[in-house]
Formats: sequence, C-alpha cells, structure tokens
Amino acid sequence: MELDKIRKTFSQDQISETIANAEKEMTENGTVAAGDISNTTDAFDVKRRSAICFHTFIEVFGSDPAFAQQRFAYALGLYHLLKDNNSAASIVPHSPYSVSGKLFSLIGQFAADTHNLLSIHHQENEDENLLFNNKSGAIPERMKAYGVDFSSFCPTGKRPLKSVASFLPEKNHLLLVHNTVSNEEDMLFARNRFPNLWLALCPNANRFIENRLPDIELFRKLNLNLTIGTDSLAANRQLSVLEEIKTISRQFPEIKTEEMLGWATLNGARFLKIDDTFGSFEKGKKPGIILINHIQLPDSTLSRASKAKRLL
Repeated sequence: MELDKIRKTFSQDQISETIANAEKEMTENGTVAAGDISNTTDAFDVKRRSAICFHTFIEVFGSDPAFAQQRFAYALGLYHLLKDNNSAASIVPHSPYSVSGKLFSLIGQFAADTHNLLSIHHQENEDENLLFNNKSGAIPERMKAYGVDFSSFCPTGKRPLKSVASFLPEKNHLLLVHNTVSNEEDMLFARNRFPNLWLALCPNANRFIENRLPDIELFRKLNLNLTIGTDSLAANRQLSVLEEIKTISRQFPEIKTEEMLGWATLNGARFLKIDDTFGSFEKGKKPGIILINHIQLPDSTLSRASKAKRLL
C-alpha cells in the first residue's frame, strides 16, 4: 500500500485532532522548544498558536531524479509559508537513500545559501548499510511495495553518510537522527566532516522499530553532542522526553540523570540556535520549569514512576 493511500484512510478532522492532542501532550510534559519533521501543512496552524517554539524541518523524499525539481519546489513553497508567518524552518533530506543526487544537490545548495539547520534520518537499521554496500537488504523491496521507482539508485560500496556527505554543507548545524547501527568509523567520519554535528537519540522508537538502542557509550566516548527526541506517534506511544531518558537509564544505568537532562535541554537548544532563550537557568532566559517526581536520592536516579510536571 502506498503512503498516500494510508494517509487517505484518515479524515482531515481526525488528523487535526491528533495533531492538537499531540501538541497538548508535549506542552503538559514540559516541552518548550522542539524540532519537528514535517512534509505537509497539517500541523502549521497548531504550531502557529502553540506556546512551544518550533523549528520545522520540511522533509523531502524523491529517489527519481526526474522529479527532483518538482519535489524541491513543493518544499520551498512550505518553507516560504512558514517564514511568512515568522516560523523557523529548514528544507532537509529524509534519509541518505530516499533522495536522488539531483534532489540532494538542490537541498544542499539551499542549506548553504540560507545557513539553515539540517537533519537527516541516519542508519536506522542494518538494511541501510547493506543498500549502500551492494544494494542488498530489504529497502529495495520496501520501496517497490510503496510504488517508488528505485531503479536509479546505485550502491557506492561506502557507508551511508560517506556516500552523501559531499551534498551537505560542512559548517551548517547537522542533526543525525537515530544512528541505531552506527559504528566508530561512521561517527569519526561524521565528527571530522561536520564540525557542528549533533545526534538525536530516540530510544523508544528504536526499540519499537529494531528492538535495540544505539551505542550511546561510543557516542559519549567520542564526545559527540547528544540530544533526545521522541520520533513520531507512528513509532512511539507517547511524546515524552522524560520517558526517553528513563529508557536510556534502564539500559545504561552508569549514565547520570543530570547528564541526560543536559542532552534534553541545553544541547537541544544549542542545536536549534535558541540557547540564548532556552535550555538552562541563566539571567535573561525563559527556559520553563519542570518538576520531575519520584527521583531516588542521593544520586537522582529515575524510577519507572517518575513523571514530568510543567510548573512554568
């Protein structure tokens, strides 16, 4: 079944209600700023009215180079619609494998011209590595099932990010999302190539999709900038950053709560370039205040009962 057909099984009222409920859940769980990936206008009105500071990553798909200009023009229209309403936005590729070289070039040049933030889904599962190595794995058949013409894809024999890095401006802030099967070679290349690099951890989505977590200890050893996300409700049961932290804590009990809270707050604000307002308690900032209950002292360990409550 194609994605458009899946989408049409829901009415516009159902979509709007789900988006409004999701924004309410995020607000109640203490989110004050967020990067949100979008490829339609469905959530634009909710974001415009929200107290949350959103940066919208307008995500582009398109493996057929014949449609590259058309896909980019559509994304550019969404970008200007947001900017005309004073909303922060970027145009970004979905993943290394779902965007043609021609479309990657258009996205990369626009990012270089605007100095905007970039994000990309990266190494969510081993099939991505197999695809770029020799076009094996499940992705080609999955694309065929979605009705996508994937015939123009040529394996590079390289790792995914190495295969597409030349399309991306080196100095822009870049967020690699998931990194579930990334190894040290992948991360060293990413760190050396992109000086303004961040990684987004979405552990509950990773467990739902692949039943495994990224090598967070490796990321810490390499001193990479970590942030925490939830992915969407298609791969998660809730939009709570605290629930993501609790999942990491259970798998990596040696990581202190204070460190993970830094990933979820100041690191995210720095990536979004809004750390002059959000992310930490400093004079002149308005970060919001959240109470986390059921913390075990003296080492501030989270329990399964821990919940976040927005105070301000």
